[in-house]
Amino acid sequence: GTGLPLVSPQGGSLRIRRCVIEGDGTNVGISPGSDARIENTVFRRLGRAISIGSPQNRLTAVNCVFVDVDAVVGGVNNTVFDFVNCTFVNIAGSEGTWTAVDPRLVNCVARGINVNFYRAGVTINSSLLPFGVPGAGNIVGQAQFVNTGAGDYRLLPTSPGVDAADAAAFEAAGALVRDAAGAVRVLDLAGVPNSGADALGLDMGAFETPASLLPPLCVPDLNKDGELTFDDIQAFIAAFNAGC
Repeated sequence: GTGLPLVSPQGGSLRIRRCVIEGDGTNVGISPGSDARIENTVFRRLGRAISIGSPQNRLTAVNCVFVDVDAVVGGVNNTVFDFVNCTFVNIAGSEGTWTAVDPRLVNCVARGINVNFYRAGVTINSSLLPFGVPGAGNIVGQAQFVNTGAGDYRLLPTSPGVDAADAAAFEAAGALVRDAAGAVRVLDLAGVPNSGADALGLDMGAFETPASLLPPLCVPDLNKDGELTFDDIQAFIAAFNAGC
């Protein structure tokens, strides 16, 4: 079809949580009234994921995933568009990723995008992208998803986006306690440096990397220096004498 209109009264508000919006239509989107907030929602196989048909005060998308879409959002340019901790995969952008709007992105992860993802007027900070764009805290690198083919867009522990997000920006957007998969949102992985603006261990993108994805520790390496030496025997004796 041509779209899924979700309308709130002018001056009202619209909330969308934990939904999947999917289809082959050329303009499946959302047309709210004055204020819209979208959380933990997946947009997949769409011409345009979000379409704003009337003047807005604010649109905020948090922990959302956009996969195989042409344009992410389009509409009138007197709206504040904020994308916080969102994941973008295979964004064609044949007519521009952002149509007639100037969005603000923070703590986002993108893979399979082209140069149309960024242009003058688009603000991107603390995000992981395959190419460099202006903005504070941005990282150039590969996303390193767990399994793109299976639609698992969690970051591997080796991804530069792990523990690298700006937690203050996430809090300012109304921080969620769960990520797009329902897992605990802020999880500081042991052994991964906290490189975010406030070093709290928040991951970029819509998902938090769980500790279960960390490689297993070598148990005999008791002093955890990456080698098995006589020092490990001493560590074992010390632990035994301490009553382990």
